[in-house]
Amino acid sequence: KSSLLSWIAGVSHPLRIEGACLLSGVSVDALNDRERAATLGMLFQEQEGRLLSSRVEEEILLTARSLGRVGDRETERLQEVMAVVGLAPALLARSTHTLSPSERHCMALASVLAHRPRLLLLDEPDALLSDQRADALAQRLQRYTHHHAIATLTVTGRQCCARRFADRVLSLQRSEQV
Repeated sequence: KSSLLSWIAGVSHPLRIEGACLLSGVSVDALNDRERAATLGMLFQEQEGRLLSSRVEEEILLTARSLGRVGDRETERLQEVMAVVGLAPALLARSTHTLSPSERHCMALASVLAHRPRLLLLDEPDALLSDQRADALAQRLQRYTHHHAIATLTVTGRQCCARRFADRVLSLQRSEQV
């Protein structure tokens, strides 16, 4: 599952996948690194080793700032994405290393949302969350992505997650649609 998302994002090229991933008629492979970063937002299942900043606020805004996507609206954008992922604003001043694994996962999602990509790629978005928190996150995330016209592709091995986070579910088994 993760390999499929990585291929779609253009960050890896598994030997057994053929074809092209097109976004608005343009191959993801044709995008340069900056265009890819601006167009795609990917939430990885594992967050270990992916932190680039020591403070939560800095980590969330890192990509959005580098792409020039927030400007004078940083506070507004932070409040918005923190609400979507269900994290308290008080966490913004904390060190990223003091967060629990579930808080770190939600922070990573907030970071991906902060630059408002055109395509959101989610690998097990409800990992580490209770069913109640996962349901609430799915509802808030759907409202956010619909409001900002962000297409979303979620991969998961759990049917309950697929139903939570999707308008449409496609099941694959042994690389074939079922």
